[in-house]
Amino acid sequence: MELKTDNIYFVYDISAEPYSAEERIREDLWKTLMHNAVEPGQASAPGLGFFADECLLFAKILRKPKLSELRRDQGDEEDDEDPRMGSQTPRIRARTHGPLSTPHNSNPPSSHIGLVYVYAGPANTQSGEANVGIIIHPDMQHHGYAREAVELALRWAFEELKFHRVQAAIFDTPCKDRVLRLFAGLGFSHEGTRRRAVYQPNGEGVVGMWRDVTYLAMLDTDWVLRGAVRENGKGAKQPAMTLWDEMFARHAREREQLLKWEEKHGRIRRSASTETLR
Repeated sequence: MELKTDNIYFVYDISAEPYSAEERIREDLWKTLMHNAVEPGQASAPGLGFFADECLLFAKILRKPKLSELRRDQGDEEDDEDPRMGSQTPRIRARTHGPLSTPHNSNPPSSHIGLVYVYAGPANTQSGEANVGIIIHPDMQHHGYAREAVELALRWAFEELKFHRVQAAIFDTPCKDRVLRLFAGLGFSHEGTRRRAVYQPNGEGVVGMWRDVTYLAMLDTDWVLRGAVRENGKGAKQPAMTLWDEMFARHAREREQLLKWEEKHGRIRRSASTETLR
């Protein structure tokens, strides 16, 4: 399964040349991810390499060159090439291939815009559950790349691995609300907050702290229904669900569940509205 869109694609080789700009970008993204995601702290050993090996999927997110950039590159090459030589379109075409066929050095460091992962422990793998996480470089945020990358990861988890549940565990950090909006907009359901659930060490000789963790999840049935609505064209013009929309929907579900529980135990009886007017 090729994991790419019109704007981004995944590269599974996370290596970089020592002291290169790409290595600096990768390390900055990893440090930010360590402070904002739950799963990197659960790896058997610290370090990007160890965590990547333990993930079901760990990839760099690369932005595809825009048409204007391709034209500029083509123009530069045409200025340098011999007039007797043919067009350089094969090279340009190679730069737009997917992750498995793209040469490691065919993209400038600026195209490396983030990291994405799907993580599951041994017990979760057997039960078909996984966690998803993402980090996007600050200069590349607000372009929709995070949404596209998470959708690719979800498609791989649900359609390739046949998992039945994918969740996002979110630390209580300054960027929490932005992450909540991302996952709620994708159709994840808010499942609550566990207070002081995870101890996050500082790692620099400073005492760590217990952090609250908010959980959002999507089931395979949610994914199938979401795809069916898109195929029928009914959801193309619908805006993404906001945090308020998700909260109201969750409260409606919880109220209905409470009413069913009360009816089952005989503590509440439904009656016509006119009966209360006697």
